[in-house]
Amino acid sequence: MKSYKQALFFQSGSIGDFLMSVYFAENLHESGVAKEVVIFLPRNGKFLSGFVESYPYIRVVEFSRIMALFVLLRYISFRSLVFLQPTLGKLPLRLKFFAWAMSRLPGSVLIGFQDAGPFCKALYSVMLEYDTGKPFLETIKTALRALSIQKISEPGLKVSEDKKVFEKLNVKKPYIFFHPLGFTEKRSFGKDDAAHFIRAILEKHSEWNIIISGSESERQKFEDIAKLSGWESQVIFATGLSVKELASLILGAKLYVGVDTGITHLASLLGALVLCVAHNGTIHWLPFYGARTQVLYRFREDEEAHEGIEYLEKHRSADIKPFGKVPEDAVEKTVFKMLS
Repeated sequence: MKSYKQALFFQSGSIGDFLMSVYFAENLHESGVAKEVVIFLPRNGKFLSGFVESYPYIRVVEFSRIMALFVLLRYISFRSLVFLQPTLGKLPLRLKFFAWAMSRLPGSVLIGFQDAGPFCKALYSVMLEYDTGKPFLETIKTALRALSIQKISEPGLKVSEDKKVFEKLNVKKPYIFFHPLGFTEKRSFGKDDAAHFIRAILEKHSEWNIIISGSESERQKFEDIAKLSGWESQVIFATGLSVKELASLILGAKLYVGVDTGITHLASLLGALVLCVAHNGTIHWLPFYGARTQVLYRFREDEEAHEGIEYLEKHRSADIKPFGKVPEDAVEKTVFKMLS
């Protein structure tokens, strides 16, 4: 197993991708392959840095095209492991050539995945296959094995908490943490469905709260959902929070319920009790790895929703997006089963 002075990751800046990069970095460090890891991203650097405060060997650098030369001069070094994240489409050519330039000094390598664009084989020292029929975690483990790392840890995340958030939001009752909106509308709860979910919970547990989380720009949608539910006074909005505040709220919840998005991966990695509702989800990104995570999904051609990876592996096709919307009654049934 070869060791490197540093590992340089290039990734998109999305939460889910970033959390998997942290998992990758942890295994590189623990195995002795790399002492330090730098994660480069084009956006969200300040927020995402909150995930690595407990990892002193990981540094986060947000950079633009204007800063590219500075990054090259600052971080190019002998014995560098340069890694490009897998993608469903194609990586920008400028990024491929930039990563290639960062791996030109002796002892350095560039690892990447075949994508839909050109020059992968010509530029990468090691080119891996991105099999979207497998969970993304398996893709990460494949890359670790390519570096001859045999002892690979199970996914988890170390994040310190900020419990002042309970006072900040005036949280005093037991609560469900609800993250209803995903990256696209198709992957989100509709307003009516989200309101129906809140109503179903609070009609059985009127002494509880529902905490709805998301970005500050989504707050108006949350206010509309709360009003539609008829339980507006029991709904708390958690928007624009830090990583530490989110971690505290997630770990303090009776149950986390969310769609297939980065915050749901955060909840799974923290070890919370999680229901991931995979509305129109993608097979390879679902958090089946979570020890206390239940994934609920429905194939487009099915009427019923299903739980767990066993049914999926047995019945799925080669289509990378085989899912439809999960029925409301299936979500509620699963929630009450998990709460019991």
